[in-house]
Amino acid sequence: MEKILLVDDEPLILKALVRLLQRTPCLCDGRLFKLELVTFSDPSKALEYVRNHQVSLVLSDYRMPGMDGVELLTAIKTL
Repeated sequence: MEKILLVDDEPLILKALVRLLQRTPCLCDGRLFKLELVTFSDPSKALEYVRNHQVSLVLSDYRMPGMDGVELLTAIKTL
């Protein structure tokens, strides 16, 4: 199971992304696999989550209060 971290300060955007990703079949090398979706509306909480959990992919909004998407991805990369 692949874990995807979704970060956006707008709850409706997060819900839309979850709906889309839950409906989309995921294939890799001809194998179907499931996604575990983890969502956060606060980038600092998302960063704390990544400190303690491994994720396969991070999808982040750019404009968020407190920390923008580039700052979040840079901080995650350094971990």
